[in-house]
Amino acid sequence: MIRRSLAGAVFFAVAAGALWAVARFMPRSPIVILVVCVVGILTMKLVEHRVRDWFDRWESASTGRPRRPGR
Repeated sequence: MIRRSLAGAVFFAVAAGALWAVARFMPRSPIVILVVCVVGILTMKLVEHRVRDWFDRWESASTGRPRRPGR
């Protein structure tokens, strides 16, 4: 539980930093474009990981088989 809340706090801090950077620098600055792209990629990876875990748990619950090792 603490790990999830810590991950959420870190994600919120990164998102707040990215929003600050967007507001601070010019909208067409290469730094802002880089930061927005990195935050977007990290968000997609986080969502992809959570969805994969959810589907693995759903599959193991519906088939009665244990989850695959390493997941």
